[in-house]
Amino acid sequence: QADELEALMQGRGAGLHPSVCLAIRVNTFLSCSQYHKMY
Repeated sequence: QADELEALMQGRGAGLHPSVCLAIRVNTFLSCSQYHKMY
């Protein structure tokens, strides 16, 4: 069961990775834009 659960978590993590990466990029872009507007 542990191996199956681990495989499921890895599969889910691989599926979420691109969206998480995109969200981080969007958040970074927004904070960079706000930073440049402030200074």
